[in-house]
Amino acid sequence: MDALESWAKTSNFPFSHQSDYDMHSYMIHHGMGKKWAQYFGETFRIILEQLGLKKTKYDVTNNALTFSFDIAG
Repeated sequence: MDALESWAKTSNFPFSHQSDYDMHSYMIHHGMGKKWAQYFGETFRIILEQLGLKKTKYDVTNNALTFSFDIAG
């Protein structure tokens, strides 16, 4: 997930990361509209699935993407 944080910093997207034991949550404010939020959400869903993280939750708004996952399961 270091790559995600590096990408967000390089892109100048404000983001936050919270963790509570094995649960991690990210919020990325991109300001590019809902279609881009959906695109980013699908991209991260595919990446997280390839990493073996199946229990993911996503929330898409007009200018932000929020997603969370449990690294234990």
